[in-house]
Amino acid sequence: MNAQEMSDVILKIIDDRKEASIVEIVQAIGPEARGDFAWELFPNAIMWAGVSECLVDAFRLIRSAIEPRLARPFVYLCDGEYLKLPIAKRPTPRGYKEPHWLPVCFVRREITQ
Repeated sequence: MNAQEMSDVILKIIDDRKEASIVEIVQAIGPEARGDFAWELFPNAIMWAGVSECLVDAFRLIRSAIEPRLARPFVYLCDGEYLKLPIAKRPTPRGYKEPHWLPVCFVRREITQ
């Protein structure tokens, strides 16, 4: 599966569920979504680890259509996976000195006119 095909799956999941965790997205795409990449929103503010660069590329293709929203870690516990890192409580573009987990769910971006 290439990045465009993955992005189509991501959009479908978000449309079906209104919001989706990275775990739900990775599970829907399958093994090709897993890898050695740690995806950071800010320095040391890690949204998820163990993803493929192709998956991150897929998210980049649709970045104008979706956005991350802070999620409770409980969402990820319910999905069966979580990162064993301190939770990023006040993320800023400066990031953190040490790795922190920034749990997010993705939603469709609201279109403003």
